[in-house]
Amino acid sequence: MPAAVNLGGIDLWEDATFADGDAQWIWSFGYDHSTPAPADVITTFYSVWNAPSGSGSVSAQLYVAADDAADAFVNGAFVGSIVGGYSPAFMSDSPPDYLPVTLQEGANTIAIRCTNAPQVADENPAGLLASLRVGDQWVLRTGDGSWHYGTTKALDPPV
Repeated sequence: MPAAVNLGGIDLWEDATFADGDAQWIWSFGYDHSTPAPADVITTFYSVWNAPSGSGSVSAQLYVAADDAADAFVNGAFVGSIVGGYSPAFMSDSPPDYLPVTLQEGANTIAIRCTNAPQVADENPAGLLASLRVGDQWVLRTGDGSWHYGTTKALDPPV
Protein backbone atom coordinates (compact mmCIF):
# COMPACT_ATOMS: atom_id res chain seq x y z
CA MET A 1 0.00 0.00 0.00
CA PRO A 2 1.27 3.49 -0.76
CA ALA A 3 2.26 5.83 2.05
CA ALA A 4 -0.13 8.65 2.93
CA VAL A 5 0.86 12.13 1.80
CA ASN A 6 1.62 14.50 4.66
CA LEU A 7 -0.22 17.81 4.11
CA GLY A 8 1.51 19.51 7.03
CA GLY A 9 0.21 21.74 9.76
CA ILE A 10 -2.87 23.20 8.06
CA ASP A 11 -5.28 24.76 10.55
CA LEU A 12 -8.51 22.97 11.40
CA TRP A 13 -11.70 24.98 10.84
CA GLU A 14 -12.48 28.41 12.26
CA ASP A 15 -11.59 28.43 15.98
CA ALA A 16 -11.35 24.66 16.29
CA THR A 17 -8.29 22.94 17.68
CA PHE A 18 -7.34 19.28 17.49
CA ALA A 19 -6.56 17.48 20.75
CA ASP A 20 -3.10 16.37 19.57
CA GLY A 21 -1.20 19.45 18.44
CA ASP A 22 1.50 17.32 16.77
CA ALA A 23 -0.85 15.45 14.41
CA GLN A 24 -0.72 16.59 10.78
CA TRP A 25 -3.24 16.37 7.97
CA ILE A 26 -2.77 13.51 5.52
CA TRP A 27 -4.43 12.46 2.27
CA SER A 28 -3.72 10.26 -0.73
CA PHE A 29 -2.38 10.01 -4.30
CA GLY A 30 -0.31 13.15 -4.35
CA TYR A 31 -3.15 15.48 -3.47
CA ASP A 32 -1.43 18.48 -1.90
CA HIS A 33 -4.39 20.53 -0.60
CA SER A 34 -3.75 23.31 -3.14
CA THR A 35 -6.07 21.82 -5.78
CA PRO A 36 -9.55 20.31 -5.43
CA ALA A 37 -9.57 16.71 -4.22
CA PRO A 38 -11.67 14.16 -6.10
CA ALA A 39 -15.05 13.47 -4.54
CA ASP A 40 -15.69 10.15 -6.28
CA VAL A 41 -13.12 8.15 -4.31
CA ILE A 42 -13.28 6.47 -0.90
CA THR A 43 -9.88 6.47 0.79
CA THR A 44 -9.07 4.17 3.71
CA PHE A 45 -6.02 4.98 5.80
CA TYR A 46 -4.29 2.26 7.83
CA SER A 47 -1.73 2.21 10.61
CA VAL A 48 -0.68 -0.35 13.23
CA TRP A 49 0.13 0.20 16.89
CA ASN A 50 1.63 -2.58 18.98
CA ALA A 51 0.43 -2.79 22.58
CA PRO A 52 3.23 -4.06 24.82
CA SER A 53 3.50 -7.77 25.55
CA GLY A 54 1.76 -8.64 28.81
CA SER A 55 -0.50 -5.59 28.66
CA GLY A 56 -3.71 -7.54 28.01
CA SER A 57 -6.52 -5.38 26.66
CA VAL A 58 -5.86 -1.65 26.73
CA SER A 59 -8.42 1.19 26.86
CA ALA A 60 -7.59 4.06 24.51
CA GLN A 61 -9.09 7.12 22.83
CA LEU A 62 -9.13 7.63 19.07
CA TYR A 63 -9.42 11.28 18.05
CA VAL A 64 -10.52 11.90 14.44
CA ALA A 65 -11.22 14.94 12.27
CA ALA A 66 -11.92 14.52 8.56
CA ASP A 67 -12.91 16.64 5.60
CA ASP A 68 -15.70 15.57 4.98
CA ALA A 69 -16.59 12.30 6.77
CA ALA A 70 -14.93 9.20 8.23
CA ASP A 71 -15.73 5.80 9.68
CA ALA A 72 -13.20 4.37 12.13
CA PHE A 73 -12.34 0.71 12.71
CA VAL A 74 -10.03 -1.03 15.17
CA ASN A 75 -8.97 -4.57 14.27
CA GLY A 76 -11.82 -4.69 11.76
CA ALA A 77 -14.55 -3.66 14.24
CA PHE A 78 -16.46 -0.43 13.59
CA VAL A 79 -15.94 2.06 16.45
CA GLY A 80 -17.65 5.23 15.20
CA SER A 81 -18.13 7.95 12.59
CA ILE A 82 -17.28 11.60 12.11
CA VAL A 83 -19.67 13.42 9.77
CA GLY A 84 -19.34 16.98 8.50
CA GLY A 85 -15.64 17.20 9.26
CA TYR A 86 -15.41 17.13 13.02
CA SER A 87 -17.50 17.02 16.12
CA PRO A 88 -18.36 20.39 17.70
CA ALA A 89 -16.52 19.16 20.78
CA PHE A 90 -13.25 19.81 18.93
CA MET A 91 -13.88 23.52 19.45
CA SER A 92 -11.31 24.91 21.86
CA ASP A 93 -13.83 25.79 24.59
CA SER A 94 -15.46 22.33 24.63
CA PRO A 95 -14.35 19.11 26.31
CA PRO A 96 -12.32 16.68 24.19
CA ASP A 97 -14.28 14.38 21.94
CA TYR A 98 -12.98 10.95 21.02
CA LEU A 99 -14.01 7.44 20.12
CA PRO A 100 -13.35 5.07 23.05
CA VAL A 101 -11.59 1.92 21.83
CA THR A 102 -10.22 -1.27 23.35
CA LEU A 103 -6.91 -2.50 22.00
CA GLN A 104 -5.56 -6.02 22.24
CA GLU A 105 -2.09 -7.05 23.30
CA GLY A 106 0.23 -6.97 20.27
CA ALA A 107 -0.61 -5.54 16.85
CA ASN A 108 -3.71 -3.35 16.48
CA THR A 109 -4.80 -2.12 13.06
CA ILE A 110 -6.43 1.31 12.99
CA ALA A 111 -8.39 1.90 9.76
CA ILE A 112 -10.19 5.13 8.93
CA ARG A 113 -12.39 5.17 5.81
CA CYS A 114 -12.78 8.72 4.48
CA THR A 115 -15.03 10.34 1.91
CA ASN A 116 -14.73 13.78 0.38
CA ALA A 117 -18.14 15.23 -0.51
CA PRO A 118 -18.61 17.00 -3.85
CA GLN A 119 -18.74 20.79 -3.66
CA VAL A 120 -19.82 23.47 -6.11
CA ALA A 121 -16.97 25.79 -5.13
CA ASP A 122 -13.60 25.76 -6.92
CA GLU A 123 -11.96 24.53 -3.75
CA ASN A 124 -12.76 21.07 -2.44
CA PRO A 125 -10.14 20.19 0.14
CA ALA A 126 -9.84 16.78 1.75
CA GLY A 127 -7.84 15.55 4.70
CA LEU A 128 -7.62 13.37 7.79
CA LEU A 129 -6.33 14.15 11.26
CA ALA A 130 -6.21 11.24 13.71
CA SER A 131 -4.42 10.39 16.92
CA LEU A 132 -4.50 7.44 19.29
CA ARG A 133 -4.02 8.11 22.99
CA VAL A 134 -3.28 5.46 25.61
CA GLY A 135 -3.35 6.84 29.15
CA ASP A 136 -1.60 10.20 28.95
CA GLN A 137 0.54 9.37 25.89
CA TRP A 138 -0.11 9.91 22.18
CA VAL A 139 1.08 6.62 20.69
CA LEU A 140 0.03 7.06 17.05
CA ARG A 141 -0.81 10.13 14.96
CA THR A 142 -1.31 11.15 11.35
CA GLY A 143 1.82 12.73 9.93
CA ASP A 144 4.14 10.32 11.79
CA GLY A 145 5.00 8.36 8.63
CA SER A 146 3.19 5.15 9.68
CA TRP A 147 -0.01 5.64 7.66
CA HIS A 148 -0.77 3.99 4.32
CA TYR A 149 -3.88 4.09 2.19
CA GLY A 150 -6.01 2.25 -0.32
CA THR A 151 -8.75 3.69 -2.54
CA THR A 152 -11.98 2.47 -4.07
CA LYS A 153 -14.49 4.16 -6.36
CA ALA A 154 -17.41 5.71 -4.52
CA LEU A 155 -20.77 4.06 -5.09
CA ASP A 156 -23.47 5.98 -6.91
CA PRO A 157 -26.47 6.78 -4.69
CA PRO A 158 -29.54 4.62 -5.32
CA VAL A 159 -32.14 6.06 -7.69
